[in-house]
This record gives sequence, C-alpha cells and structure tokens, in this order.
Amino acid sequence: SHMPKRATTAFMLWLNDTRESIKRENPGIKVTEIAKKGGEMWKELKDKSKWEDAAAKDKQRYHDEMRNYKPEA
Repeated sequence: SHMPKRATTAFMLWLNDTRESIKRENPGIKVTEIAKKGGEMWKELKDKSKWEDAAAKDKQRYHDEMRNYKPEA
C-alpha cells in the first residue's frame, strides 16, 4: 500500500486555483515566477478562510489515512 499523500497547504490549494488567472494576467510569465507572483498575491489576500478550511480538511484526511496506514514489512 502506498503511503498517504501529504497534506496540501492553504497556499498551494489557492495557487492551484489561481495559477491559470496568473498566467492570463501576466502573459509570458515563467513557470518559476508563477509561485513568486502567487506568494506576493497570497500575502495581500485578506480572506484566506476558504483555503485554510480546505487545508485543515486535507490535514485531517492525512492524519486519518496515516492512522490506518501499515507500511509493508
């Protein structure tokens, strides 16, 4: 059985949702610059609760899966 996927941070969940609009608003932006630009936007973002809630749920999922996870001997 595979080890459960690690919990995703609120920032990463938000970035996954926002990546396409960052690309649209910044034509020609490099892949490496998307996270940097996203980091600046994330700092400015007033209400992060949607993504923080999603991250908390994912963290709970990870803990639940880890509790049931048995590494193969």
